[in-house]
Amino acid sequence: MVRQFTSPGDQILVQEPVYNMFYSVIEGNGRRVISSDLIYENSKYSVNWADLEEKLATPSVRMMVFCNPHNPIGYAWSEEEVKRIAELCAKHQVLLISDEIHGDLVLTDEDITPAFTVDWDAKNWVVSLISPSKTFNITHAVEINQENVPQLYEMVEEMSLAAGIPMPKVYAIPSNIPNAFATGRDPEHASLAVTSGLVKIMNHDELLGVIGHEISHIRNYDLRVTTITSALSSFIYLAAVYLLALGWTLFKMDGGVITKCICWFFGSIALAVGAGLFIVALPITKLLNLSMSRQREYLADIGSVDLTRNPKCIVGALKKLEAIEQQYQQQKENPMVSALAFNNFQVKHWWTNLISDHPSLDRRIDRLEHTADLPK
Repeated sequence: MVRQFTSPGDQILVQEPVYNMFYSVIEGNGRRVISSDLIYENSKYSVNWADLEEKLATPSVRMMVFCNPHNPIGYAWSEEEVKRIAELCAKHQVLLISDEIHGDLVLTDEDITPAFTVDWDAKNWVVSLISPSKTFNITHAVEINQENVPQLYEMVEEMSLAAGIPMPKVYAIPSNIPNAFATGRDPEHASLAVTSGLVKIMNHDELLGVIGHEISHIRNYDLRVTTITSALSSFIYLAAVYLLALGWTLFKMDGGVITKCICWFFGSIALAVGAGLFIVALPITKLLNLSMSRQREYLADIGSVDLTRNPKCIVGALKKLEAIEQQYQQQKENPMVSALAFNNFQVKHWWTNLISDHPSLDRRIDRLEHTADLPK
């Protein structure tokens, strides 16, 4: 991240006291550390907001490394604090790198607010660094084995064998919302989670169909594909911002007539390309990302049929979810895992399918019934 988004000599902001490796990584790559020290009063650390904004406004500050939760003080930042820091970084066009690796080590009842969940405008200036255990921590997932939940474990094992992939780690999530998701960069590092609500309402075949769907995601490397396409959107956004900033800077440059003409010429090109990326390329890319995500869901549904050898398994599960969909539409999954989930309960509008990363249940059912030639 340091090498990719900053240049030698740039300043990177941290908040002292902080993990000493931050200094090693920053200075070891030829960048300079600048600190907005935390204030220690009444046995508690807090942000010096005036100092933080002043230093973020420094032109040479290109990145802020944010420890969330903070190491070594052990403080879990509140949602308001995380949002305010992200908004300040976005305001001054400073990339916020949020180190959230220790999110699953918080022993208090305080919830961790991932920087990725901030408002959309600020989100484009945020990169959250997490580990697979983080995903399961925010859902309060508990790893299971063949001894404590044998039926579920054996279903996952059966589908893994059918798919020809290693057995993923299996987690149970204490949630009444019937759902499931899989994560991991490849089949060798995959995990699969199922909510207690899903296990409660599904019969054996239906649950097998859902697990087959998630195993298909793992087999198809869907998380890796999603990560790459999301990175493309972020790259286009950053490129647009930098081109607009470059164009505006060139327009304001002083000099002779020839120098100004050259600056205006290249500034016009930079502004035109930057505006084009913002107005045309970025929305199209995001819509294509959502469309591809929906197609991966359809593909995973077909994959479930392939693994179970029985299309009624996944179709039955989807129909059961469709029957109870309305009562869950107001309940939101954690935003960090909703895109991974088996189903996002959503209110149906004509435009919903266009801006959703999951196709509606009725569309999925229709496509499966048509493909498998099932009676409706």
